[in-house]
Amino acid sequence: MMRPCPACSRHVRDATCPFCGAAVPAAARSVFAGPVTRAAVFSALAGCWTGSTPAEQQTTVVDHHHEEQTKPQPPASGTIEGTVIDSNSGVPVAYAQVTLVEKNQVAQTDAQGHYKLEGVAPGTYTLRVTAAANNPHQGGAVAQANVTLGDTGARADVQIAMPIYRYNPNQAPMPYGAPPARRRIV
Repeated sequence: MMRPCPACSRHVRDATCPFCGAAVPAAARSVFAGPVTRAAVFSALAGCWTGSTPAEQQTTVVDHHHEEQTKPQPPASGTIEGTVIDSNSGVPVAYAQVTLVEKNQVAQTDAQGHYKLEGVAPGTYTLRVTAAANNPHQGGAVAQANVTLGDTGARADVQIAMPIYRYNPNQAPMPYGAPPARRRIV
């Protein structure tokens, strides 16, 4: 380990400085157990630096003994739940997105078409339901419903008109690069 010479300030390994001949005292053991990384140095410096002089810093004292003993009660919250049903077939719509428009709160229906929106304050809201069709070329469907939530909760079943998928083998898309179909006329 290198130690600074007290006479010439050069760092040497020996107990006697080879440059000036002065006795070099033994170095005190380092406080750190291992090497100090740049990240440790920068994080230590960042914790000490505030970007202002000590005269500009302000200390705010908060007196916790004079707090008001009555805290305001949180607003009552309820639950809006229901089922999304396809108006064409009467089947529940799975994995539809139900949005509470005023609060931008979103829920998704489960496999049975059931949804649940929790933590909603009493009032009148608009529900927007969007669902994707089972055929990617047909898009999806959108429906809206109004619901009034009381103190405890509300139920809102929404009907949505899903596009009807009819398979036509004559209009089936061909794979990329396939030649056009030719009919043989006899």
